[in-house]
Amino acid sequence: MLTNGTVDDLRGEANQHQRRIRELEQHIQSDNRAEKLEESLKNIQERADEFEFQLSKLKQVRSLIWFPAEYADISYRPMPL
Repeated sequence: MLTNGTVDDLRGEANQHQRRIRELEQHIQSDNRAEKLEESLKNIQERADEFEFQLSKLKQVRSLIWFPAEYADISYRPMPL
């Protein structure tokens, strides 16, 4: 036959196990959030790399079509008839 002391001990032990289960569940949730954040960071880094590549291409194109500032002041003058 269980005594009140034994029942109280078992309840205390059950409560400790329940707390430990909650702690482990919270830890698992934190790990899942960390994994999602890592994946998000990886995607952002990949996008940043792509943007840097596109920027370098734009700079190349710009250098090909660049002309000196002195030519920018020349206005269009139609040929005399």
